Amino acid sequence: KNDELVSSLRQSEVALQEKTKRLERACKTAQQFVDNVSHEFRTPLTVITEYASLLADSVAGPVNEEQAKLLGVIDDRASDLNNMVDDMLDVSRLESGLLGATRKSCSIRDIIDHVMPAIRRKAVVRDAALNVQVSPGLQDVFCDDEKVGRVIVNLALNAIKFSGDPGCVDILAESGPRGEAVVSVSDNGIGIPPERQKEIFRRFSQIKTALQDSTKGFGLGLNIAQELVDINLGSMSLSSVEGKGSTFSFTVPINHPKLVIEKFIRWLGADSENPGTLSAFRVLLDRHRDQNASQDVQLFLANLIRQNDLVLPMPDGQWLLLISSPTRILDPFLDRLESERKRFNRNRPRGPLPLFHLDLAGTWELDHDRDEIIDTLGYLFERQERRKRELATV
Repeated sequence: KNDELVSSLRQSEVALQEKTKRLERACKTAQQFVDNVSHEFRTPLTVITEYASLLADSVAGPVNEEQAKLLGVIDDRASDLNNMVDDMLDVSRLESGLLGATRKSCSIRDIIDHVMPAIRRKAVVRDAALNVQVSPGLQDVFCDDEKVGRVIVNLALNAIKFSGDPGCVDILAESGPRGEAVVSVSDNGIGIPPERQKEIFRRFSQIKTALQDSTKGFGLGLNIAQELVDINLGSMSLSSVEGKGSTFSFTVPINHPKLVIEKFIRWLGADSENPGTLSAFRVLLDRHRDQNASQDVQLFLANLIRQNDLVLPMPDGQWLLLISSPTRILDPFLDRLESERKRFNRNRPRGPLPLFHLDLAGTWELDHDRDEIIDTLGYLFERQERRKRELATV
């Protein structure tokens, strides 16, 4: 009987392994399909946009007011398709765990200024007034600026799409109560019923309104925006009153090392099923180099890590590298670091990166050592900050 049970177990294990391999192949095929379709969409969309722009600039002859309006609609719809392609790519990368996060010190004002041209074009086509306000003295934040910009674009385009007649959209960035910056996007549309306010953050969900026929999409924008905010250690909220409009708000941590570490540790620990471990390394340059070389090391580290890892500048001009893993085994990461360093050095015009090594500061279990991690790493930063002030005084 035992032999029969062992044989049955082995057969089940083999069958499970085969199913796992088929699922992996299917997942890879699906991701490749999304990437290929997205690439095939990009080329005709670029052509459509460029030719519409040439016509609007009167390159092929004078354009009257009515023709200019029609060309604006073409550009607007091409932009919608381009945003859908971005949404598909983001979903594919989020599902596969390949969406990285290059978090660093950023200015919210700079992020908003960078994305405003695209938002303004959409507002002009939809005849919506657009108001932007950034509170004076708002501190820099710690985030992936490209992804936060994507969140602002998604929320603003959504607000413009569902604003009233005449439309009005307000974008406000201000300090929050818990060491965070808060970005809010408000519209004067019909609002969202209370029973639908949680549902709209689900993938492929859209609010059914009178505008539905003219505002079709995949229903991915808000879900992706929420996930991108989560990757940037923030949270998203919604306030809406039917008949008056809606306000979508999200937070981003202020660029303060101890605050960022605390939010990062809490964020990692939110995965209660498999919190894993966290290893902290100090990245030490073997000898002093110029500013460009130092920036290249930081760029290399930022491109190396995954969204579940973090690199923070230290007060002494070096870095703290936090690596999360399901176990205490770090060999795969260290092997990847060395192989990527060799590849990076081959492509660096100014020669190899400055030599640096990793000094292990500690390894902790995320399911019960969170407070200890926050206190230990916070103390490490405070100690380096004191040392920096003492050297400056001397």
